[in-house]
Parts: sequence; C-alpha cells; structure tokens
Amino acid sequence: MDVDLGQASGLDAAREIDGTDAGGRPHIILISARHEQDLAKLVETCPAIAFLSKLDLSGAAVNEILATAGPRSSGPGTSDLATEAGP
Repeated sequence: MDVDLGQASGLDAAREIDGTDAGGRPHIILISARHEQDLAKLVETCPAIAFLSKLDLSGAAVNEILATAGPRSSGPGTSDLATEAGP
C-alpha cells in the first residue's frame, strides 16, 4: 500500500482495510518514495506488517516479508510492523 495515494492516505486506507472482518487480517506492506524515518511516527500506528522504500521494492523483498510474517488472526488496531527496509 503506497503511503501517498494522491488525495487519500495509504495509512488511513490500511487502517480501514485492517478493520474489516473479511476472514482474517490482511498482510499490508507500506511503500513510499520517502524515507521511513520521515514517516516513523505514522508508520508505528499503522497495522502494516512492514515498510519498504520504493528503492527496495521487489518481488523478492515482498516474498521475504510475507515468508516471515506468519498468520494475522488477532483483532485490528495494533501494529505488527516486523520488517524495516530502506535507506
């Protein structure tokens, strides 16, 4: 999920998606062209499992995050941010 969705916020969208009851919690990975340090406080409050810089975004990076993420069956509202990549 891109942090910047134009007029919308990817962080807000991630919270909304995470709050739905659609048969388990989704694995949301935040991406941005901005450095994670610039977004750190916002990312900490998001239910994403990871953050990737767009410079580091690849299929292999996403697969690595998903391989280590495990199931997400607990309720919404807490961050499971487990992997940090980026400059």
